[in-house]
Amino acid sequence: MKKKPAKTDKGTRKQKSGQIVPFAASVPFLNSVHLRFIRLVESQTKIDVKDGKLPTEIKIDLKAGHALRQDGELRVVGVHVQLMIDGQTPGGGDADADAQCSRMTISAHFECQYGTAMTPNDDDLRALDTIGTMAVWPVARDFVLSLSARMGMVPTLLPSVYVDKETRQIRFNQVSDSP
Repeated sequence: MKKKPAKTDKGTRKQKSGQIVPFAASVPFLNSVHLRFIRLVESQTKIDVKDGKLPTEIKIDLKAGHALRQDGELRVVGVHVQLMIDGQTPGGGDADADAQCSRMTISAHFECQYGTAMTPNDDDLRALDTIGTMAVWPVARDFVLSLSARMGMVPTLLPSVYVDKETRQIRFNQVSDSP
């Protein structure tokens, strides 16, 4: 008789090797989905350069959510990923200093649409939010890189991302200044 891997927390299992498998409870559902498309739904940009200094400090905010609808026999899940980039020159902190800082903002809303014949539960949808964000991320990185160059800035390369196996949250890899 085969032993099941030890259950650690909601939807995460440890294999014999000790490796944690995120979204283990959602594997049957995730195996049933197919990617239909990824698209940019909306974007907005703004740059305000003061004293010829371009923004160098970048903050990234990333949010994901989903919408589920029925299309005949097919269930369609749209994963919506909202990316907000806020850049400024160093030295802000108070209202006067912030007023003298150069600023750049880029916001973008991407949709990643999946189809499935299965009915997903809440854990499945949360897993698909994370996986959809991972699918959108290369498109978002390319979008920000190209757009920042077209704005006359040093091209901004967003860090790569990974899923933390313990928390199942998306994390950013550290960006190195050196090549």
